[in-house]
Amino acid sequence: SSLTVAGLSSVSGQPVEGALSAQYRAHGDTVEVHLRGEDVEFADPQEAVAAGQTISFYAGDEVVGGATIVEAHR
Repeated sequence: SSLTVAGLSSVSGQPVEGALSAQYRAHGDTVEVHLRGEDVEFADPQEAVAAGQTISFYAGDEVVGGATIVEAHR
């Protein structure tokens, strides 16, 4: 239902946080999340999220940032 990320990068250099979409599987659909610092909370629980995967964050269709998943929480 949530995860912790590290190495959060921003495309624009501005902080990335708040209500966003995210993709954590290369060919997966985007899902709604809320990002606060290094904490990501999914709007709906997700499966097969694992440490070491990358996650990309979107505002609409625009990539705004990315990070590496450190720990998934159930």
